[in-house]
Amino acid sequence: MHTIQTKTEPVTPRPVARRTVAGFVALVAVAALAAGAWLFERPPAVAGADAPAAAFSATRAWPDLRKIAGGGPTPTGSRGAREVRAHLVTRLTELGLTPQFGKGAGAHSFGGDIIAGVAENVIATIPGTDPTGRVVLAAHYDSTPTTPGTSDDKASVAAILEIVRALTSGGERLRNDLVILLSDGEEPGLIGAEAFSRHPLGRDGGVMINLEGPGNAAPSAVYNITPGGTGLVGIFGAAPHPVGESALIGAYRGTGFHSDLTALEDHGFIGLDLGFAGGRAFYHHPQDTVDRFSPAALQMHGDNALAMVRAAGQADLPSLRSAGDDTFFAAFGLVFRYPGWLVWPLAALGLLAVLALAVVARVRRVATVPRMLVAAVSGLVPVVLAYLAGDSLWKVMGAIEPGYTGMVYGEPYRPELFRLSLIAMAVAPAWGWVALLRRRLGAVALTVGALFWPALAGVAFAALMPGMSYYGALPALAGGLAGLAALALRSLHVGAGRAGSGPGPEEAAETTPLRRAAPYLALGAEAVGAGIAVVILTVGARAIGAASGIAMAGYPAVLLGLAALALVPSSPPPHPPPVRQARGFPVA
Repeated sequence: MHTIQTKTEPVTPRPVARRTVAGFVALVAVAALAAGAWLFERPPAVAGADAPAAAFSATRAWPDLRKIAGGGPTPTGSRGAREVRAHLVTRLTELGLTPQFGKGAGAHSFGGDIIAGVAENVIATIPGTDPTGRVVLAAHYDSTPTTPGTSDDKASVAAILEIVRALTSGGERLRNDLVILLSDGEEPGLIGAEAFSRHPLGRDGGVMINLEGPGNAAPSAVYNITPGGTGLVGIFGAAPHPVGESALIGAYRGTGFHSDLTALEDHGFIGLDLGFAGGRAFYHHPQDTVDRFSPAALQMHGDNALAMVRAAGQADLPSLRSAGDDTFFAAFGLVFRYPGWLVWPLAALGLLAVLALAVVARVRRVATVPRMLVAAVSGLVPVVLAYLAGDSLWKVMGAIEPGYTGMVYGEPYRPELFRLSLIAMAVAPAWGWVALLRRRLGAVALTVGALFWPALAGVAFAALMPGMSYYGALPALAGGLAGLAALALRSLHVGAGRAGSGPGPEEAAETTPLRRAAPYLALGAEAVGAGIAVVILTVGARAIGAASGIAMAGYPAVLLGLAALALVPSSPPPHPPPVRQARGFPVA
């Protein structure tokens, strides 16, 4: 027996062009998914004056907002504050309540300082049918001396008046007592909240829904939930336009910011803070006026607050307290949550999924250990570059326009260009890393490298800030499982090709629909894994970016950089490697 010797020459498989196009389609689909998640955070249309009586209408709330915010600053003890207080009493009386003044002294410590004073709260009650406790719906009507305080916090006060009107217009009554607290003295030091803690309606604690205004535009987001108030995540889930995530809670509590809820947590209350996350440039600004405030943001704020009040008003309030804290985030109008005891298992599973992908890749000889190690180590470079680029953006902006140096916690007045710049500076290092190393290391090795750091971050956050662990654990778990599924599907395709004989292994690979579809199914699995990661990380980057401001833009830039790395598996190969095929076969 002898063999006809033939030379081997490179050929390009016919399906390569189709698979490259499919890769671009997958990339665009994932990007569209992330954009869709952001669009879901846009506010709803403003309800008109003819909206159903039991619904919230920003149009109906607007005259109250103009009345209480149109006259300039109203700091505690000012004539303007007295005029606002008189209007609030009149309006609550017109709505059928019996408001009372809760004048009292309050003092709160801030580190080594103690702020004390006298505040005049406005308090009213809507009795429940079978109360299990009290729900306190709160906002403060005072402002700083330099701002009209439209968003902080008079828009929330106007929203509460409209919520009271909706609740008293007929329909199902609340089970629990609802206490309306329109507090004074929040700006100088939570004085009114401290005074309320000694009021008969505040002595026994309760559940607080606190409306705040750290910006003047949508979205209206939950950024703080009392530790140990796990049941409040379900109350948040009742909102028709939920925005918020547990990662914000740790970030918020680490900043040193306070609200009336902060003061009342020390007196037996649990609760959540709901506030405007957009338009941070106007926070405590002289231009925080009614004309610059977004009616759509007020509609979203009121819709969410009314729904949460109704949910808490019908709940068994003691059951909302729990020693644990759920991990949660909102996307596409839904709230995803899991109990705190799952943080470590999910972080471990994310790391194991990436390690399993590395092992399977080595066993199947689609990536070597040295190449995966190089990819993993070098994968830190684009993440660090993204952080440095984001961190330097504020300094560059300040060098061009010195006015930006004072925006430590805010965003530019028109933040869209700033956000696009941040995305570009975060994505560029990631895709530069891919372009530089993909041909040298291979797509599978780069996938392992791209997933390694999210997996490690998931474990680190589980130890240090459990509420943030999902930023790493879930992308790593989704990407690792998607990578394993893709390897299995591609081996099915390749194995089918090797099973054939004769000059047509490509034809043998296409003998069944499943085998023909295997490469595309593999790409689909990778796109699903990338989509989960990109949505979680980009929505988180928006939230963290809005909370941290331009001075700390490096942190959202890191999340955006990790989102860009998550796209590595589903991205189309820029230069598909040739397949070498023998033009000959053994003969007798």
